[in-house]
Parts: sequence; structure tokens; C-alpha cells
Amino acid sequence: SEKTLEDTLQSVLKQNFKAWEAIIVNDGSTDQTEAIASKYVNQDDRFRYFKKENTGISETRNFAISNSLGSFILPLDSDNKIRPDFAVKSITILIDNPTIGVVYGDAMNFGNKSGYWKMGKFSKNRILVNNHIDACAMIRKKVFDCGVAYATDMPYQGLEDWDLWLQIIKTKYTFF
Repeated sequence: SEKTLEDTLQSVLKQNFKAWEAIIVNDGSTDQTEAIASKYVNQDDRFRYFKKENTGISETRNFAISNSLGSFILPLDSDNKIRPDFAVKSITILIDNPTIGVVYGDAMNFGNKSGYWKMGKFSKNRILVNNHIDACAMIRKKVFDCGVAYATDMPYQGLEDWDLWLQIIKTKYTFF
């Protein structure tokens, strides 16, 4: 995480939406993750830091969500960056449309991966066959009150976000 975490946290600081909280969870990293996170926590009290034993991405995301105070969740891995207007645009859509539970956009990779991932318009049929939504999507926190959570028993990392989207399509919420 140490190679990309600073860029990720900088992208959070640059948000046009100012009423955010960022929960940084160190899931057993032994690199400089804690030092980098501490720098941001000491700089801005909207950053909160937790350190725990390594349990994997799903349990870590569930942990972060359970410790969040806000009404909207934006999972950011340490190699994600968000555009300055992503939060304000997504939250506006969610506030104006109470049936929408997830707002997503296209993705641009950085770090170990590079390239552009065009998500396209949501399609229930398409999501049943192939994940076309990046994990970095704004989610209404009330969605998690419907019994939705990241599956902790999945043998292969990388499918947990797809599984979450499949759980959400069974709720009253839609995607945008």
C-alpha cells in the first residue's frame, strides 16, 4: 500500500464535497502504511485510522463500513484515486433519487495497472454474467441495512465487489 496510498489520500483531500470522513484500515500491512496514514490523521481530523490483523479485503471493508458515521460509503483501495467532483456528484444523485443505492463511473488504473475501464450503463442481465462495475462506487449506507455485506467466505479475492452488486440487485435499490 505504501507505493500508492499517498496518492489515494490526496485524492480524498481534493474532494469538492467537504463533509466526508475517510476511514483508513491497515489490514496487517508491514510496510510504511501506518506512517503514511498517521501523517493524514494528524493533518485532518476527517481521517480516522484503524489497525487490525490481516483478515482480507471483504472483512476489512465490512469493518470500515461498520465504523463509518456517514450516510454514504465509497470503498477506496489504496490504489484508487477519485476525481475532485466524484463525491459531490454521486451524493447529489443519491439524495435526489431515493431508490438509487449505487452510483458508479468509469475507472482509470494507476500504479501496477494502467488503462481506462469504461463501465457503461447498468444492465441487470449484464451484471449477472460479468462484473461491469468497479469496487470504487458510491453506495448508500442504508443498502447495508438490507442484509447486504461483502462476502467473507469467497475463496478468490477480486469477486467480492461483484458478489456485493449481485446482492444489491435483490434489494429495492437500483444502480446509476
